[in-house]
Amino acid sequence: MDYIETWKRKMGVNGGSVTKALKKNSDYFYNKEFKESNAYRNARANNLDLSETEIDIRLMNNDASPDDKKIYFRPGVNPIVGTYITCKLNEDDEYSEWVTYILLEHEYNSESEYMNAEKCNQTLVLNDFVSFPCVARGESYGVKLISNIEFENEVDAKVKVTIQRNEITEKYIRPGLRMCFGHSIYGIYKIGDVTTYKDNLFVATCKKDKYMEGYDNIASGVMCQPEFDKIDEGIEYDYMIIGEDKIIPKEYYVYRYSTNSPNSLTWVCKSDTATFIDNGVNVKISCENVGEIITLELYDNGNKVATKNIVVRK
Repeated sequence: MDYIETWKRKMGVNGGSVTKALKKNSDYFYNKEFKESNAYRNARANNLDLSETEIDIRLMNNDASPDDKKIYFRPGVNPIVGTYITCKLNEDDEYSEWVTYILLEHEYNSESEYMNAEKCNQTLVLNDFVSFPCVARGESYGVKLISNIEFENEVDAKVKVTIQRNEITEKYIRPGLRMCFGHSIYGIYKIGDVTTYKDNLFVATCKKDKYMEGYDNIASGVMCQPEFDKIDEGIEYDYMIIGEDKIIPKEYYVYRYSTNSPNSLTWVCKSDTATFIDNGVNVKISCENVGEIITLELYDNGNKVATKNIVVRK
């Protein structure tokens, strides 16, 4: 019996691929001994569908950078680019700091496949309830010439922000969005451009922005969004209540609003006897009392923005 036949019998491939048999055995022992490493971490993965799963990883340094990592997974476990991986810096220390990394790309051209990841060094606060880890890195630093008559120095301090692309960030990440890093007035930036050249990632180029006293909440990190919120006096939204001014008793009439405001609006019906059915964008009104005046009001973020008086006639 020659050498190859001996290997086939030993590996139990029965005429199959010896290479596949070797890989199968290698994966078996790698999986069995996966936790027997100082690089092992029991982590959690925050996926693009906003679900969270437990996952075993090995965390290795990538070159000399303390923020760039190689993350190895068990055989057959293949997270996708954009997934957040959160783990302890020291697996054996109960009080160890928890750190979040974002997966940037697969590395197939090595003996053991892994994924390149980067430490999320900032948190992008979108509102009082939603925030996401992100990577913020300086793009450039220099002096611009902005006048050919008089030299004025302007710091060209741009930051690139990398964040997971999911159903929530799809709604928020856009040019004009303001953010605050480090709970400091010196850490306020505004998005100038957004690219998606990497799968499942938003990469936003941001530039320094000014603190808006009385509107920006530095403590919470929630920034005023004058390009999207109505609080900016330069932006006027149009509101209209569409429906009949006069109605017949005992009949139901439908009223709806028309607006270019991005906010969810609320209705208020002022009447002691009218029947009022609120369906969100549409409402239904009916009243039996001839001569009664029903006042229908529309509110945006607590501010009254439109009013319609409705008369019940014969």
